Amino acid sequence: MEDLKEQQRKLIGEVTAKNGFLDYEVIAKTVASEGDGYMGNLIGLNIVDRHSDRKLCLVMKTASDNEKLRRMIPTREMFLREMYYYETVFPELMKFQEKYHISEPFKSIPPYYGSVKDDRAEAILLGNIKENQYKMVNRREPMDGIHLTAVIKEYARLHALSFAMHKLEPELFAKLTEPIKLNVMVEFEMKNQDKGQKSNLTADSFNTFFEVVFQALEGRDKELAAFRRYAENALQFMFSLFSQPEKCNIISHTDCWSTNMLFKYEDESKPDTPTKVCLIDWQLASLSCAVFDIAYFFYICAGKEDLHKYKSYLDIYHSTLSDRIRDFGLDPLEMYPVEVFEKDWKEYSKWGIFMTIMMLPQSLSEGKTHDFEKMAENGENIAIRKHKMTDEFKKRIMDLIEFVVEQDLL
Repeated sequence: MEDLKEQQRKLIGEVTAKNGFLDYEVIAKTVASEGDGYMGNLIGLNIVDRHSDRKLCLVMKTASDNEKLRRMIPTREMFLREMYYYETVFPELMKFQEKYHISEPFKSIPPYYGSVKDDRAEAILLGNIKENQYKMVNRREPMDGIHLTAVIKEYARLHALSFAMHKLEPELFAKLTEPIKLNVMVEFEMKNQDKGQKSNLTADSFNTFFEVVFQALEGRDKELAAFRRYAENALQFMFSLFSQPEKCNIISHTDCWSTNMLFKYEDESKPDTPTKVCLIDWQLASLSCAVFDIAYFFYICAGKEDLHKYKSYLDIYHSTLSDRIRDFGLDPLEMYPVEVFEKDWKEYSKWGIFMTIMMLPQSLSEGKTHDFEKMAENGENIAIRKHKMTDEFKKRIMDLIEFVVEQDLL
């Protein structure tokens, strides 16, 4: 608590009072492993009543106030974006589902208790779902098929809401999504360019990420040649999607590596099968194409065997999406025909390849691969950061590139 700012401590006090805690003890808890997150500091706070067994389990996510880092990363905008999702987007989505009496609604988010919007004191207060038996999988290992399926179905439930709201209540959808049209990182770079400042999203920054892939593919001539063609056009491709608003029409999660999802296991007869999924960290969330979330998630989380079963996972996604669209009395063949989805996958799953290249080294590491605050203090461009080659990275990236080349997805 002593490390928290006055406004943050005030929020905690208001929430504890609102929940009926008058005489209580605050116990700090570790809620994240080193390397689980980059864009916020997490502290667990168990509010324990001194006179009963009542307990309120919270986690506070606070923003770095490092001035140099905040000039390099849109820290404030990222926190405000996540607050907007919790305060506006999710409540509207929940009301929309209730209005149409959806039997299997999307509700895979943690409880939200409030936030601090003051500049350099930004904070978000959530329920600590780990205290409610939610667990993370080992991010350094590929997910098994059961967990892959659970997450893909959850993304389908989320995406179905955009298709339905856009059709049934277009004015509400337009108003709700106007503030989230662009990813905050992309928006930040565009504003910097308008000011005449040098962009972080350059060919040099992309090539820095690609260097370790070139190294991993040495001796694999076919895959290396295909990846070089991809790398040459990657920057242009990434920006081209944002010029197609008809494709960026889904309220998405966007930050889809495995540390941003937790699982609950309630069936004692199937202790390894998750019964619930919770998606966290919505700081980069925006409108996107439907393929983005599942491509990023699938490419970074699937092992070699499941990669080659990708069509079955696409079937699971589209089947679940279609079922949920039908819940609203709509025709999924009209809203998102399977042939259009397959075409989108072939074209836009390239986003997932880039995100995997950028985040896989972190996913495989024991701790953080880079200290952003230290880099900022040293005047380093955090967008140009090299990753070390490891045997596991080489194996995973070779499996991925071999797969996408074989399936003509690169």
